[in-house]
This record gives sequence, structure tokens and C-alpha cells, in this order.
Amino acid sequence: MREIIIEKTASFLHARGFSVTSFLHTNNCFDLAAKRSGQVFLLKMLSNIDGLREEQAQELLRISSITHSPAFVIGEKSKSFEMKKGTVYERYGVNCVTTETFRSIVEDDLPQVRYFKGKETVEIDSEKLRLKRKGLGMTLEQTAQKIGLTPESVHRYETEGSASLEAAKKLEKLFGQGFLSRIDVLEPSKELGHGEKKELDDVFAKIEKLGFDLEFFSHAPFRAFSSPHGKIFLNRGKTGKEIRKKAIELGKTKKIIGGEPFIIAKEAREHEYHGIPIINEEELFSMTRHKNLLEAVKKKGKK
Repeated sequence: MREIIIEKTASFLHARGFSVTSFLHTNNCFDLAAKRSGQVFLLKMLSNIDGLREEQAQELLRISSITHSPAFVIGEKSKSFEMKKGTVYERYGVNCVTTETFRSIVEDDLPQVRYFKGKETVEIDSEKLRLKRKGLGMTLEQTAQKIGLTPESVHRYETEGSASLEAAKKLEKLFGQGFLSRIDVLEPSKELGHGEKKELDDVFAKIEKLGFDLEFFSHAPFRAFSSPHGKIFLNRGKTGKEIRKKAIELGKTKKIIGGEPFIIAKEAREHEYHGIPIINEEELFSMTRHKNLLEAVKKKGKK
């Protein structure tokens, strides 16, 4: 089932003009990244959304925040229910949708229903609802009587704006459509901090001493990220095989997200691999300013 979801989603995005990059068969918190013009999606594909682990979700939200890219889990079910089209579910704060719902989102048809803790809810444009009621000359009591709700409930919908899906359907039957709000699922995650920082080893301590405030990741195609001096993604490598593998992952990251990725290596004969600069540890420790590192990355990336 997961393979079908991946294939359907990738084919759909290609057909809509997106460049799709795969991060499958890795330990990354997202499987596909898609870009069209300035729009980027980060996607985790699971047939059962309960398969998303909390540490993956936290890193996916953090990457969404630092790259200003909306993130989704695309699935078909949880252990308790089949997912519905047009409904947004949640797993550790990450929006989860079906393939059909995601297609609608890409085509600017945003969902209206959110499922949370066993309840389907919608957001109501309170002012539009109030104007519809008053336009028909109906009181709160008359409205409540017609749809089997209390006047207090109707008043709450006209002030607070949140209602159960069942209540919203009753209101739509009486007043017609046009007062339900869309869920802005295209909004990237808010800033979630730097994550846990363990004691830095000599290499990362040196990079921070040069003036780079690092955020660390365990389930991403990069080990650390820094933004004060530009969008910097970096990784570590030891053997030539490991360095080349990580360079390929960083190259795919740059293709979708941009930035200036590089690798810090214990020893490396190459200055770059697939366009990704490689900085030797000895070279790093000889640097005294952040500009030295940025210039070395820029220079090696051109070779």
C-alpha cells in the first residue's frame, strides 16, 4: 500500500510540473520533497499514519519551520479508522491527509474538516453566519429550534467560530453554504526551537566558535543547519564511500531547498563530490572567522 501511495503522489506531482526528489530507503523524516517555482512540499508516506514516530514528527516540523515549507504525512488509515477525503488528521502536530486530499491541496482546494481526538470539527466565519441569520430575519431561538440546537450553541458559533461537523451541516441545510473557513494547511510550521543539544564534539564546537549557531538533526539528509550567515546544511563523513553517499543526499537537499551544503571530513582527497564541497577537519581548525569557512565552501563548490 505504501508503495502505491508513493507512486501515485509522485506521478501526480510530476504531472503538475513539480520536480520531485526521493529520500526513500533512508532514515529521514520525509520520503519525498517536491518543488515548483517557489513552492516546496515535504512528504512522509505511510499507509498507516500511526507509523509516524514522535522523533520523526518533531524533526519534520523543525525542517518545515527552517525551510518555510509545509509538511504532510500522506496515508490511508490509522489503527482505528479509515481516513476520509477532505479531512485533516494530526499525528504529533503534523498534518496527515489522504492522497486525494493532498491533490486537492496542491490545486488550491483547501480542506475544511479537522479530525482531532475522535471529533470532526470545522471553523466557521462567525460574521458571515450572523449576517446570514439576520438576513433571513431569524432570531437565535428560531434558528436553534429549526435545527435542533440550543440558542447558546448558535450564539457560540457566531462568536467563537468553531463547531462540530454535524452542527455545521445542520446550519448549512438551513442557511446554505459559504460560511465555513478553509484550513490553512500550507502554512509552514512555527519556529520550534533548536531541539536537544548534546555535548558538542570538537568539530561542531569549532564551527559554533566561528559564529554559526547550529541546529542538529538525526532524521534528516543533513546533520546540522545554520541560518545566521545564510542557509547552511552540513554533514560529517569519514570514509570515501560514506562521504560520497552523504554528498548525494546533500545534493538532493540543495536541489529542492537550496542553501549552501558541505561536508566536514576527517580526511578527504577530493575538494568536492557532485558539487558538494568537502572541508577537511585540519583545514577547519585553521580557520579563525566564519568568513573563512564560507569562502572555502564557495570556492570548492565551483571546482
